[in-house]
Amino acid sequence: MSTLFQSTRIMLASHTMSFDPAKYCNYKAREPATLLAVKDDLVVLFPSAHILILHESNRLHFSDQDCAATYHLETDYRGLFTSTYGYDVYVLWEALFKYDGSTDAGDFLLEMSNEAVLDEGHHYTLKRKDGKDDNSPLRSTDWMKALDDELLLNEITIPGTHNSCSIWGDFIFIANDWAACQSAGHGISWQLNAGIRFLDLRSRWNSRESYLQMCHGIWNTNTRLDDVIRELCLFLHNHLTETILVSIRCEAGDGPAFAQAVHDLIHTNKHHWFLGTSIPSLQTARGKIVLFRRYDEANAPYLAISGSIGGIYNPKFPEPDGTVEAQDDYNPYQPGFSLNDCFDRKRAQVIAMFRKASAAQSPHPLYINFISGYVWSGFFSSPSAKPKEFALEMNKRLHGHLDELDGQLKPVKLGVVVLDFPEQGASDGMRQDNHLIYRLLRANFVR
Repeated sequence: MSTLFQSTRIMLASHTMSFDPAKYCNYKAREPATLLAVKDDLVVLFPSAHILILHESNRLHFSDQDCAATYHLETDYRGLFTSTYGYDVYVLWEALFKYDGSTDAGDFLLEMSNEAVLDEGHHYTLKRKDGKDDNSPLRSTDWMKALDDELLLNEITIPGTHNSCSIWGDFIFIANDWAACQSAGHGISWQLNAGIRFLDLRSRWNSRESYLQMCHGIWNTNTRLDDVIRELCLFLHNHLTETILVSIRCEAGDGPAFAQAVHDLIHTNKHHWFLGTSIPSLQTARGKIVLFRRYDEANAPYLAISGSIGGIYNPKFPEPDGTVEAQDDYNPYQPGFSLNDCFDRKRAQVIAMFRKASAAQSPHPLYINFISGYVWSGFFSSPSAKPKEFALEMNKRLHGHLDELDGQLKPVKLGVVVLDFPEQGASDGMRQDNHLIYRLLRANFVR
């Protein structure tokens, strides 16, 4: 259930213009641009109203006299198979409504904001009418705003994605099953708005066309690294309290040429980057991309001229080096293992890293815990699990571990938690308070 809550009040304008939902069907669907275009047009028609757009609205309740207009919108989704994706659009004179199932009991107001939120987080922009504190209205777009400046990044639970640009539908047929790590429509913009603050960017130097191409192993995506970085800079420009930890890895090809291209890309907007070699405080990192370099600079042309570009770098990754330590057993299969044995082995490693992160005393490394993976023995007769199947099971098990942590009277420090298909595995569908990204970012606060 994707939602966009947007509250807007501007000068009165004419309501006589017509609104045609059909004209938005040719937008690239399930991305913010589509719904933002709808919102922008509607606030011209209804400048004193509040615009509420929901993918599924059966839990929404409001007074009929407060509703100025309703529409149904079908957006064109161009994935592997062309289809449409539906939204219900409400124009409300008063931003007072009830939304069952996503919030505690009570009436909630739309928060006055110029920012759009498009994610799985049904109530990130809600606030109580009576002004009382509530655990639900954490905004996924700027959740770091509520954290202390003095915290180091290794003292925070940070939701992340594995192979962040490997989107379902970007690969041909069978490659989707093994190369895609994120759902269709859940690209970088969706991830950032949903609260993801660690991105795993895999790229290679495309020497024929001279650009950095996003890829997953031998499989190329339709995305360029410079476009991704531009998207990150735009997000941070609009959300100055946030920081994004970005792992950049050379997936294949010419290493020196790759390093040079990344160097040049970073230097085109260097003010957006933190390039220090140690873990920064949140105050230092706010509004910046923190570089975690997973490529070697050896023989890069710039090295002899300007020295290392910097960034957090562990040449032994995933082995610990004092700065970064990772758990990344991406294929836990062992001879004789059943599929459940593989999941049990992976879960044990994940929990061990969580315990290490939560018990660590400063100074300590940045702990990066990959929940992602697959199961493959090399033989078709043995147990196997594709990344999406693996994520479904491991995300369920992660929910189970988070259940054990609920009710603690202090924040829980879990490190960077890296996910495939993070919307998979919720025990009761798409309820926001059971959404994995939301539950992880909530670990930073007393619950």
